[in-house]
Amino acid sequence: MSRMERITATNASTFLWQDTQWFKSVFILSSVLLKISSRPEKYWNEEMYD
Repeated sequence: MSRMERITATNASTFLWQDTQWFKSVFILSSVLLKISSRPEKYWNEEMYD
């Protein structure tokens, strides 16, 4: 494996890893948002009167 190939492979795996992290965070964020928006009345009332 040449030096150039190794660099390219490393970049590719780093990029893939960052992509996965990004998808994970988006997935977590959207599920949290869905939880909040599925029962907005309860949530907002609790917040307001706390």
